[in-house]
Amino acid sequence: MGRQRVNTVTLLKGSTYLALMISSTLLFMMQPWVYSWLVPHFGGGAHLWAAVLVFFQWGVALAYLCAAWGFSRLSSRQLYLVFVTLAGVAIWQLIDLLTLSPGVTSEVPSFGQVLGWLVQKVGAVTLLFAASPLLLQALWSKAGLQTPSRLYGWSNVICVVALVVYPVLVEPYLYLTTIGYSLLVGLVAWVLSLGFIVQRVNQRTYTPMQPFPAPPAYRLSDWGIVGFLGVALMTAGARDVAVDVAGIPFVGVLPLAAYLAAVALAFSERLELSRWVGGACATLALVWMMEVLKRGGEGGLAAELSGYTLAVFVLTYLLTAELKPSRLRSDVLLWHYVAMSVGGGLGGLSVSLVAPELWTSPFEFHLAALGCILWLGWRSQSRRSRDSELRRVRMRTALVWLGITIFWSSGTYQLYTVMAEKSSWSMRSFLGRLSYEDVAVKVDETAATLRVLVHGRTFHGGVLVDEQETPVGMTYYAREGGLGKAVRALRTNGENSYLRVGGIGLGLGGATELLQPGDAIVFWEIDSLVVEVAESDIFDQLGRARRRGIQVDVEVADGRLGVRNQQEGSLDLLILDAFSSDSIPSHLLTQEAFELYWQALPEDGVIAVHISNRHLDLLPVLVGAAKSSDAHFAYDYYAGDPSTGTFDASWAILWRGQGLDAGLSKSGIEALELDKLYSVVWQDEKKDLWSLIRWQR
Repeated sequence: MGRQRVNTVTLLKGSTYLALMISSTLLFMMQPWVYSWLVPHFGGGAHLWAAVLVFFQWGVALAYLCAAWGFSRLSSRQLYLVFVTLAGVAIWQLIDLLTLSPGVTSEVPSFGQVLGWLVQKVGAVTLLFAASPLLLQALWSKAGLQTPSRLYGWSNVICVVALVVYPVLVEPYLYLTTIGYSLLVGLVAWVLSLGFIVQRVNQRTYTPMQPFPAPPAYRLSDWGIVGFLGVALMTAGARDVAVDVAGIPFVGVLPLAAYLAAVALAFSERLELSRWVGGACATLALVWMMEVLKRGGEGGLAAELSGYTLAVFVLTYLLTAELKPSRLRSDVLLWHYVAMSVGGGLGGLSVSLVAPELWTSPFEFHLAALGCILWLGWRSQSRRSRDSELRRVRMRTALVWLGITIFWSSGTYQLYTVMAEKSSWSMRSFLGRLSYEDVAVKVDETAATLRVLVHGRTFHGGVLVDEQETPVGMTYYAREGGLGKAVRALRTNGENSYLRVGGIGLGLGGATELLQPGDAIVFWEIDSLVVEVAESDIFDQLGRARRRGIQVDVEVADGRLGVRNQQEGSLDLLILDAFSSDSIPSHLLTQEAFELYWQALPEDGVIAVHISNRHLDLLPVLVGAAKSSDAHFAYDYYAGDPSTGTFDASWAILWRGQGLDAGLSKSGIEALELDKLYSVVWQDEKKDLWSLIRWQR
């Protein structure tokens, strides 16, 4: 009898951990997977990853709220029926998503449209897997097993592993549809394991579930504050990483992984730090973070990522550990989860939706870190005690946190004072922050001022403040650079001296300086704010081009949508200039994208791709695109001189027609032997960014 009981308990525990592993793995593999489906439909950008984070955070909050209502009113068998019904809806949603071609591009979305798309396509799946840890914990408690809070901690550990494994082992080797069908199989396996658990629980106990008692309001408020601050810090860090640190979409998962790992550690009872040690750890993390911010993009990718992830990890751990989650009774844990998830949802919305409307500079990460410091300092001395020695210890601890507050505040003030001195103007939208800097340069030995548009930390092109009678190729568009050479070759090769040009990525429209009166160019830009800035009197580069007799049109659209709507053979030159900053739109470099590009070009058309990037080596991708398109390929690197207003620029030139060879060769562009070059072929359904990262400068 005893052995049978042991076997039953072992089977119950094993099936519970199996179900937990399935649900947690699938939930957090879904986030980057859904993002990969989202990008071809709505265009690339860090803003999309922020929207995905906010959606999943609110999905967790809603799942917890539903669980709080259902667990206290339904039996385990009724709960199982509810979850099976929800699983049916989830399966239908996944099948519907898998039948949607990922290569179809739609209009530029608003934040609300992105959230609506996510609700429609993966809403039920998110609710199902988000509520799974709480459901399993409730069944665990009902079966009389101990320490249910460990399930929550283990679910976070599994989520971290899933997030880290996805870009390294899953995305490079599996197609999106293959991953999707794997999610379907995992969903069915989860339902079956849940049915087994419910059956075993009913065999062990016949006591109905009791209502979960609500804890005091002050405890719920503490958990809500922790959730708000932790998720705000994580979301702001993920946004800053994707925009300012590296144009690599999956790098944005690292702050999320740090957040989940910190929460898991706080729940695990494996580590308990005194407030003095915690303050020391926070100080070290913030010192390193401030050092990273002072470098302003001059450090390597590994160093900058370590600054963000370490700050998120340490502060989130200290916030969560301060609540002593392992000491709470299992029957009140659920409400604390609800408070933390709702607070987290509000924190994510504040960073993604509210903050851009309140200020034009990215203060959110600094304010969230400051909020963490202030709350931890207040908690360190908030409890009254008659023990004078204990009171002195708490007062000294509070003074430590006060010192950290002063350090972080003064460092932040210094950073943004420097930023304000550099930037006389800044604007911000859902898609990011723009500012400009005036730089002294020399043009033909004459002093001049170059006004540069800055997106995050990356230059988006520039224009001379004093209009020149003869246009001068500036920033990445020097006349002796790769794009200038391609323009000269086309002009001497064609029967018609007027060029028809398309440009994906507007910036300031610097490419117009290489064109002549009678030429026509159409730009496709996903950010309407960039269009507004380029057309404004502050830069007026497009206005100057029009006054010189160049036809300039600008459409607010994703580049693939714009090219797809072009008539066949309507362009002589297509410029792709969207990969130097922000989370790079990888869907613009896939095999399917280049098929659209070649359709818009005649036989002797040219594709020029600007691949200058601090942290990604995109050259193998362009070599792969040339091989898959049976095209010629050349690479041109121009060593710029900032004192003259020109920047280092890497251009990849692709063409198909044999008639261009002589003209391009005369301009200094020679076709390379593709068989001798390392290549990577990207597709809408499969791409590998991991192998292209430059971890050191």
